[in-house]
Amino acid sequence: MIFLLENFEIQRKEEPWKIFQQYLLNDVYFPGESYKTHSYYETILTNMGSVEFQHFSSYNTSETIYYFSKMIIKQIISIEDWGISSMKERQISLNKVPTCFTYLDYIKAFSKVLYYNNERHKHSWFIKICAKIFVEPIPN
Repeated sequence: MIFLLENFEIQRKEEPWKIFQQYLLNDVYFPGESYKTHSYYETILTNMGSVEFQHFSSYNTSETIYYFSKMIIKQIISIEDWGISSMKERQISLNKVPTCFTYLDYIKAFSKVLYYNNERHKHSWFIKICAKIFVEPIPN
């Protein structure tokens, strides 16, 4: 696993486990970019026209906490349809801030968008895959 260290961590290079623990996100065993959140991946799939989401929340709370979500997969873009290079970036607007993503982010979004967890640790997904997806080979 490779991730960038802050300059002040260089003095602790003989204690790799302590550095590693400090860089782990809470309850997740890998480092991640802070802007690549659930909303980031959901926005990618929605803007590309690949997935339609619908979220259902509790009505008796003032906060928006999702308890059930519906995901309809309409299409999966192949690498050939992406363009010249899989590293070619596309742009989305996330909270009115322009953000870029690559084909790898697009593919990761299909699994990482499911990493939603509410405060009660109870969330269900209904996932529907449209039949037209199976007409062509599905990308890995």
